[in-house]
Amino acid sequence: MCCEAVSVSAKGRGRRTAIGRLALVLCVLFVAALLLSSVYLSTHAGHTHDHDGPGGGCAACMHLQAAQTLLKQLATAVAAVTAALGGLLCALFLLGAPAPRLGFLTLVTLKVQLNN
Repeated sequence: MCCEAVSVSAKGRGRRTAIGRLALVLCVLFVAALLLSSVYLSTHAGHTHDHDGPGGGCAACMHLQAAQTLLKQLATAVAAVTAALGGLLCALFLLGAPAPRLGFLTLVTLKVQLNN
């Protein structure tokens, strides 16, 4: 019985670490994509070409414009989320809220012995 409980908790812990690793990989890939798009913008920003080519448009100019628009939207979203979370953390600090995951006070955590 005790071994079953340990194996179940180990599976849950392993699943949480796998999800954490997946989240970390996704964050790293997201940051890499942002950096690579910034490098693309900086390297191709001053390219020379004939604007009146076939179809009257330049594919590089369209990609540059799309990347600039995406980066501006992401910067706005990151700024808004940062401001919202900063305000929330300030409000929690000012209200004196306890830190999350402090744990619950139970008889077991307080090591109270109940054998009379």
